[in-house]
Amino acid sequence: MSTETVISADNLCKTYRIWESPSERIVGPLVGAVGRMVPGGLGRRFRARASAGFRDFQALQGLSFSVGKGEAIGIVGRNGSGKSTLLQILAGTLQATEGKSQVHGRVAALLELGAGFDPQFTGRENVYLNAAVLGLNRREIDERFAEIAAFADIGDFMEQPVMTYSSGMAVRLAFAVQTAVDPEVLIVDEALAVGDMFFQQKCFKRLRELRAKGTTLLLVSHDTRSVANLCSKALWLERGCMRRFGDAESVTRDYLTGGGIGAVGFNESGSIHSNEEYDLVMPDSPPLDVSGCDRLGNQEVLIEGVWLAGEYAGGAVPVGEWFEMLVLVHATRAMTVVSAGIEIRDHMGQVMAANGLRVKGLMLPEMLAGEKRMVRMRFQNLLAPGKYTIDVGCGNSSAARNAFDRLAGVTIMDSVLTDDDEPLHGFFRVPAKFEVGKAHQE
Repeated sequence: MSTETVISADNLCKTYRIWESPSERIVGPLVGAVGRMVPGGLGRRFRARASAGFRDFQALQGLSFSVGKGEAIGIVGRNGSGKSTLLQILAGTLQATEGKSQVHGRVAALLELGAGFDPQFTGRENVYLNAAVLGLNRREIDERFAEIAAFADIGDFMEQPVMTYSSGMAVRLAFAVQTAVDPEVLIVDEALAVGDMFFQQKCFKRLRELRAKGTTLLLVSHDTRSVANLCSKALWLERGCMRRFGDAESVTRDYLTGGGIGAVGFNESGSIHSNEEYDLVMPDSPPLDVSGCDRLGNQEVLIEGVWLAGEYAGGAVPVGEWFEMLVLVHATRAMTVVSAGIEIRDHMGQVMAANGLRVKGLMLPEMLAGEKRMVRMRFQNLLAPGKYTIDVGCGNSSAARNAFDRLAGVTIMDSVLTDDDEPLHGFFRVPAKFEVGKAHQE
């Protein structure tokens, strides 16, 4: 990591004057001005009257820190702790009351949903407007427009006014523009929480790519797991003051334990499968629609269908319950030691849990060319409440000739708590056994 300082803050303070009423906002400054002109006791009374109509709120108090080139800094804290205020000052959209800050390089910022967009302009027009503000000329925007449009993936709405967009569409377009201009500093304030699950995964992939290119990242998020996994350092704000600044994993852990908020996370799921030969009946329901999934592999062994089955076929699985998946595997050539399994990913695209036949030492028997086999897999949901995507794969991983097929994001699994369930604290529910008895000495 470079030692070059890209962002610096020195005794940064921000104070807001909060007036007691709209009338005080008008009368107070006039009375105060009179008090400063009138000498003696009368002037002091005027000034005291003016001061009674407002109070000062310190959103930030004496923040000092520096960020090196290519570092990713996560900013955590409760609502009202000053996170957004800090980002606005660093982005140049807000003036500090005291202290100073410096940011070097081209800055792209996602601070507020729809900020920087003219609602009357079409998506295309706003792309050219925002990219120009960020320093690109017309030729450069022309060259990148197709990439921006593909990433935003809003279809024909690119030619419609932004005022007709949903919140998710607006953030798609904003993120696509801000990250396509090769920013040296990228500032993101909770904007990614608006997008859908698959778009969030795509965004976090883009953020990792930018980091690899040397972009400095400032990220405000209530998702401490995102901060711990994406960022190298974290800044914990509390009531406008810096509580801690240091290693991301250490800071977020202390924030969770000292800040009194919950976290979401994961655990490796268990599976039950029988290796004996028996017939599995094809479900009456149609398989999951996988037409939009990324497909990897040579398809010499092919996933022809995937079903969520059983009681939780709708995808909402209570914590602790078992859910079932059926996978139809087709061998296009004769092969042995064929495996099948799943990976469960969070909204950042990280593998939270994985399991399959190979893990359990159970493999499909030899398959002849053209033969199809049905695999039934059951997994216990120990994931914390939240939404996850499921990847399905199969393959033989033969040293002589590797055959595999993989479908990314075949479905969304919603891990939920039932009304009568105990709260789940931390990243996952740990399987445990307990004994209680009277204490005595031998």
